[in-house]
Amino acid sequence: MLEFLAFMLFSSLETFALFILIIMLFKINPAHYAKRALFVLMLVNLQSYFLQSELDVANLVPVITIIILTLFFTVVVKIPLLPSAFRTILVTVLYGAIKSLLLIILYGDTDVLEQSVRSGYLLQSYSSAVLLIISWLMYKYNFGFSYPYDKLKLKFEYAIVTALMLIFLILISYILYMNQIWLNILFFALNLACFLFFEIQERNSSRSHSS
Repeated sequence: MLEFLAFMLFSSLETFALFILIIMLFKINPAHYAKRALFVLMLVNLQSYFLQSELDVANLVPVITIIILTLFFTVVVKIPLLPSAFRTILVTVLYGAIKSLLLIILYGDTDVLEQSVRSGYLLQSYSSAVLLIISWLMYKYNFGFSYPYDKLKLKFEYAIVTALMLIFLILISYILYMNQIWLNILFFALNLACFLFFEIQERNSSRSHSS
């Protein structure tokens, strides 16, 4: 139980730091979306835990995190698909570079992480702290990109995003079905259901304001 709680705590810190830096790149106040982001990221971290502990496919975790965050920024924050994907990948790669650099500075090699779970959690904490410091500096010096994103919006983007969500769910569900991990299929379905709920909620809200 303690192992699970520790995993969720440090993974939540990690993914939330990613979310903060990505949204700061768009020069958007993260407080407006923090609650919804935390809920979605908790589901992502639950999926990550079961993917690593039950399936031992840790390599899938970063890919899934990128896809979910991209969908979050596209569906919930209303940033077009291409800039959402680009910024999410950019920040994830930056985080990987920071984590690798800190790993070399603190431990020298990856053997320490294999021998000590605590070292891995410390590395996650330090790396997340660096991302949060970068985010704070961006906020302080008003750095980011705030050009009209509507010009980058793809034609029929809503239909494209919906189709991508369904394809993503079907492919991942098939992979997990082959390994009989039903709980992960449920988590993915819940994630996508959240996106659809947020989308419907936003549309209803915008219609009520326009009327």
